[in-house]
Amino acid sequence: MFRTLRANSNLTVETLTPERAGGWPSSLKSKLVDTEGHDLVILHGVPRAILSAEVEAGLRRHVMAGNGLLMVGGEDSGVPDWGAGLLPVEPDSKPYSSTFVSHQLNPDAVQHPILAVGDDPVYSREAWSLLPPFTGVNPTKLRGGSGSTVLIRQKVSDAPLVAIRLVGKGKVAVVATRGFARQALMMQGIGETDKVMRAFWNRMTRWLLTEGDLAKLRVSTGKSSYRSGETIDIQAELFDDLLRPIVDADVALEVDGGPDDAIILARKGEGKYAGVIRGLKQGTHEYLVSARWNEEGKAEAMGELTIGRYSVEFENLLPNVSLMQEIAMRSRGRVVDIDTIPDFVDSLKLAPQPHVSVLRLRFWGENWSLLFLVMFFSFEWFVRRSKGMV
Repeated sequence: MFRTLRANSNLTVETLTPERAGGWPSSLKSKLVDTEGHDLVILHGVPRAILSAEVEAGLRRHVMAGNGLLMVGGEDSGVPDWGAGLLPVEPDSKPYSSTFVSHQLNPDAVQHPILAVGDDPVYSREAWSLLPPFTGVNPTKLRGGSGSTVLIRQKVSDAPLVAIRLVGKGKVAVVATRGFARQALMMQGIGETDKVMRAFWNRMTRWLLTEGDLAKLRVSTGKSSYRSGETIDIQAELFDDLLRPIVDADVALEVDGGPDDAIILARKGEGKYAGVIRGLKQGTHEYLVSARWNEEGKAEAMGELTIGRYSVEFENLLPNVSLMQEIAMRSRGRVVDIDTIPDFVDSLKLAPQPHVSVLRLRFWGENWSLLFLVMFFSFEWFVRRSKGMV
């Protein structure tokens, strides 16, 4: 887990580890009481003796302020008794068991983003099913009335292994099993990778660090300013408290507070909705996107749009076909569709054109100097012969 966290350059990780076997730093307790400046606290194998009532109060303040808490069990640790109102599970009467534990994804939470390995939910389920058993478990049971969500259960006893909970503005997760590193090594041994473990810890951390009041309705327009006459595309994404897409909502768009002219955004699947705005005048316009689903579910998002000056490029520039046909008839021409231009060119009967070629040759060429020497020596020979010198 810590290798995965340290590999994320967006995170600053501060760790406190035992100085010796069973000996934790004396500063650990004070750090847990006052967690100011930390967005996420991870308790990995921390003994129950350190998790006092004073630590409970500090962690409760930490979570209620909108931060995250992750508790990972172990042989010398486990879920404390004081977790009422904070932790999603409570300890069972049985002690830690270092035995192989088979797991299964909770069908009600199989599409939760923490469990996703890729974009395909079927692929994610298959990837989790290939993992070997865990090597130990802290027996727990779901805390009644906590509003918690179990992500992974034991296959035999159905007891929770991984559970999460929204508390105030913050989030809490408990992992009551061990053996993730062993699973990663064993998957590499059969030619696979540790993609499931890396995805699990990355997504778990991301979920815990995401603010609890994260906007469920996200609206985008591509850009904030448009030219007059330009079509404006509106896209919206809608999620529930578990960041699962809501596909059957009624999403409406109002511009400048005009409910009578509301635009209904079309459902595009996977929690996405889209619509188009046309005909807005120049200036700044406010829009409101509201979503309704089930009986009580609702969400709203507001934004602004700026419409600039008119641009002729957004005018209707289609040709006047009837006028073109009349001009062609009067001028003995022809109107040709753009798709038939190649056939039209091939059908043209063009008059043959004469082809004139001109070849120019130099009389002396480039060896005139050689000809001059031949003529000079010939003249000299005739002069010598006429004088009897030959």
